[in-house]
Amino acid sequence: MIGRRVGISAPSSRFVRDYDIGRNRRGEPSFAPIRGTEFAMSSKLLAVMVAALVLYVGSYIGFRGLHIEVWPRDQHAYVIFPEGYGALLYYAWRPLSYVDGALTGMRFHIGPHR
Repeated sequence: MIGRRVGISAPSSRFVRDYDIGRNRRGEPSFAPIRGTEFAMSSKLLAVMVAALVLYVGSYIGFRGLHIEVWPRDQHAYVIFPEGYGALLYYAWRPLSYVDGALTGMRFHIGPHR
């Protein structure tokens, strides 16, 4: 039948969707990324990194808000990290605690004051 259009279903494979399957100069199959997919992948990576940073900062702020203690001897506020796993948290959040200490004058301590 003349003028009849044959419908081809859209590929569902991500590989086929993101790559243009063509032929190189030697006639061999060539798999070149379709323009724009590199940007999509980098924007997804950026979104994951931003989400991780927000989670990192948010967890520090939440922990800090729940573990502030004023030591009676010097009347300074301290973020008290618990004994045991507190050292791990202390070192994980150390970059943020440097900034926090410089901006707010907060002090930090692992375990209770003795």
